[in-house]
Amino acid sequence: MALFQQTSSSEDIEEAKKSDMILLAAAASVVLSLHEFYINDNPERAVFIGHWPPTILAFAIYVRDRMK
Repeated sequence: MALFQQTSSSEDIEEAKKSDMILLAAAASVVLSLHEFYINDNPERAVFIGHWPPTILAFAIYVRDRMK
């Protein structure tokens, strides 16, 4: 008996790829915000960019729920 069964359809794989891209975009904006704050010494821009990850993730959740 197999512990894990892989019964992923192509739609599930495509959904996972899209989720990975969205998560990567949110993580990249966090890194960019940290870069702006510590390297470029621009705290106002860092805070502005720091608001992007929740917005990106909220928009992704909205689109995902809208498509179902």
